Amino acid sequence: MHDPYVLGRMAARHVDQALAELRTGYQTASVDLKAHLPPHVIADVLQVYRAEGARLTAAAAAIPVVTRALRASHPSR
Repeated sequence: MHDPYVLGRMAARHVDQALAELRTGYQTASVDLKAHLPPHVIADVLQVYRAEGARLTAAAAAIPVVTRALRASHPSR
């Protein structure tokens, strides 16, 4: 399926689900990892979550822009 609308919808759902799981991981990481890792490592883990959250948020914002551009370049779709 190469329809820009469908591809955009699929990408949005994928990124939305990844963000939801990332938020859960971030919210539970400190408690879940406390018994296994020193605090400085947990802080590093949380920083990775924040960086990935920023990346995914940017991807989510880009999806409608890319979808519109693809639809404009394929007006029959």
